[in-house]
Amino acid sequence: MNDTKLTITQGDEKAYNLTFSTAGVAQDITGATVKMTVRRTRSSGEALISKVVTTHTDPTEGKTTITLSPTDTAIDLGAYYYDIQISGGGIGKKTVMKGELVITWQVTED
Repeated sequence: MNDTKLTITQGDEKAYNLTFSTAGVAQDITGATVKMTVRRTRSSGEALISKVVTTHTDPTEGKTTITLSPTDTAIDLGAYYYDIQISGGGIGKKTVMKGELVITWQVTED
């Protein structure tokens, strides 16, 4: 697993579509939980964003979506650390993505 940098504009909504597969074959994620956690530092105790997905887009084909709302991304500008983990549903517990989440500036505000 490589680190993946994600960038989103402060206050925007963003959907991340994920597909779980092994050697090109879709994994059935029925009954699995997918979690995304964002923290200021890797060792920070406080999660700034915490998303839990248990209802998947197409679980038998390994597809799910994590959606960050405008409220989720209305945090201070800067670089944060995130990871995405899947657990349960016969898969075990695996970190599938991690890296920096960068919140960038916006000009237009509501």
